[in-house]
Amino acid sequence: GLYDPAFVTALQPSVDDLAYSKNRPDLAALGAKDGMMLSGLAIDDNDPPLEELRKSDLRQPASIKQYHEQLADILRRYLGRKLQQNLAPCTTGDLLMVVKARISNQEPVAQLATILRCSDAVKFAKYLPPVYESENALAETGSLIPHLEKIFNQQAT
Repeated sequence: GLYDPAFVTALQPSVDDLAYSKNRPDLAALGAKDGMMLSGLAIDDNDPPLEELRKSDLRQPASIKQYHEQLADILRRYLGRKLQQNLAPCTTGDLLMVVKARISNQEPVAQLATILRCSDAVKFAKYLPPVYESENALAETGSLIPHLEKIFNQQAT
């Protein structure tokens, strides 16, 4: 493919690029925070940290829907980066088939399926899961990503 990790690394912002208070006071005056992308998201993957989702009010239906959409989006973007594919337009079933083809251990794939299918139910079927189920999906995502990272790193070597 066209993916070249050296090229991607060269485009990553340096510490100086993100030192707005020192190097770009005009952007700092507009609210840019040192060490963060202009979007306000983390440098490494530009996704909101999972910790931000913990602040959601899971008693409000609109918050529940947004919470699960963000959780699914974080997983899709993470997997897209790791598999070097745009997985955003994929259905959950298509995404799971792509992941199954790359990962022999089916336990993390089953975890992923559970999280994404719950998010789909919230988004499309207007399912309102109990608070504990939403919190559990976040906790599973928090443990699933490092587990997948380990698997992908082992495959790379």
